[in-house]
Amino acid sequence: MIGLNDSWRIAAAATLLACTGCRTSGSGSELVCSTLETGGGIISSHDSVLSLSFRPGSLSEDTEVCISPAERPPNGPPFVYGEAYRVTPDIDLGVNLSVTYRFELPDDTSQTAIGVIRRADFEAGDGRWLSLPITRLEPDNKLVAGTDSRLSMFYGLLDDGGSGVVDPTVASTEGTSTTDPSTSGDPTTDTTTDATESETDTNNIDTDGSDTDADTDSASASESESDSESDSDSDSTTGTSGGSSSTGSDTSETGVVKVDCDNLMAPPFDITQIATVTAGSSEDLAMTGQGTFVLADGGDLIEMDGDGNSEVWYAGLPYNTDILGMRFDPYGTLHAAMGFNADEVWSFTEAGGEVLIATGGDTPNGIHVDSSGNVWVTHILSNTIDRIDPTGPTIETLVAGEAQANGLFYDENREVLYWVRYGSSQLWRAPVAGGVIGVPIPTVDLDGFSDGLSMDECGNLYVVDQGGVDGGPCRIDRIPLDAAGAPDGGPLDSTVVEIAGAGDLGNSCANAQFGYGFGDEYDQALFVTGQTGAVYRVQVGVGGYDIPLPPG
Repeated sequence: MIGLNDSWRIAAAATLLACTGCRTSGSGSELVCSTLETGGGIISSHDSVLSLSFRPGSLSEDTEVCISPAERPPNGPPFVYGEAYRVTPDIDLGVNLSVTYRFELPDDTSQTAIGVIRRADFEAGDGRWLSLPITRLEPDNKLVAGTDSRLSMFYGLLDDGGSGVVDPTVASTEGTSTTDPSTSGDPTTDTTTDATESETDTNNIDTDGSDTDADTDSASASESESDSESDSDSDSTTGTSGGSSSTGSDTSETGVVKVDCDNLMAPPFDITQIATVTAGSSEDLAMTGQGTFVLADGGDLIEMDGDGNSEVWYAGLPYNTDILGMRFDPYGTLHAAMGFNADEVWSFTEAGGEVLIATGGDTPNGIHVDSSGNVWVTHILSNTIDRIDPTGPTIETLVAGEAQANGLFYDENREVLYWVRYGSSQLWRAPVAGGVIGVPIPTVDLDGFSDGLSMDECGNLYVVDQGGVDGGPCRIDRIPLDAAGAPDGGPLDSTVVEIAGAGDLGNSCANAQFGYGFGDEYDQALFVTGQTGAVYRVQVGVGGYDIPLPPG
């Protein structure tokens, strides 16, 4: 990070506020209401299926927003694939709303969408489901997201791209629908659907309406942890410096030399400045796994190759300066900390989608994404480490009292979480068992102001010294670790190797990430950037840890 002066910070605009009269039960349904400020925030239905994320400027004044299950026809909307929800008030928005729906998706998702019904249409007897533009579609995560230009009267999950008309003035038998979603939107078709059969077919979640994602994720996590434990017991799998995966150099199918983890290349390394982006835009970059990476440049996210050629990846960020950590998840979504702009974490897709997934804390900074798609975030001024499940979204504070927590990395093979403290320039670690964080352990004392953190394929950590709040010369250190993830020299000691020092990378560099998917020597390079806007490539002769990357 470039500095801690509070004058550089924009106070947090979007915070989740306590509900006023939050939940009211009645007739088997639940009403959820929350007063949201003009700065934005998030509200979810009682079963967490529907979530509405408001950006700063979406609302022109503080507004109470309510969500409840919709009534059945004829007083409610036509039946659809997923649960339908009634939302109030029905108003125009200054900035588009992000809408997320979490539900078991159909086998064929080619026509899956989030549908809306406008109040004016419904009251005029033309309650047709209209599909929103899709920004995310993740069947494995039971998630679809879209964007809406207004707060609509009804929201539901469609499996036919948008169909169905109901006239609320026309009486019908209770428990039946005046439409059949399979009619592909023909308003002249009058086909009835048995409500009981519809509910049985469409509600592929627990009978109480709760999402089954938690059970699935838990099972996946357990399996992952079991696999990781097996991996960490095998020297040939971990490839750590305490038990290397090779005894000599070899060449992969791509022509990249495989490394001998016991005999890594020593500095000095070939260092090249490949590009310059707008100063102050961003201090991190995220690898796509396709031989490119994404970083902020002014008000846009750009995609850059290993030689500095770039094009716009996402236009129109919610903020155009001081975007701090950013990482991709395994589904191609980019998660970014807004840092000094606001206490927010946002998600972006190349197709133009954006979702506010977390608010609160003080100055979200470092980001790491694990293989399950969870987003780990440090808050440098509230001294915490959080884990966000973006499909919820749910937020869990894992570690508190970590003074100026900054860069972080979760080693899933060793089951150890690492992070650095900025001001004291210390590396810390904690064991992770079943998703639970153990007692933090001071690990290595470093010099300067520790910022970004990454790991190579041999299990060594790389720490970026940012150079101080006044923007001094930066440095990158390699910290060898043993097979258990402890420093090879013992507690608070290690044979620290300086990868690049003062004068090599200019001032105020903040993060360094390994290349992935280049298919050449750039897969054994560190790409470095910071608030000055300079982007460097450092040929270190070793590849990166097997992090989650977007699908090819």
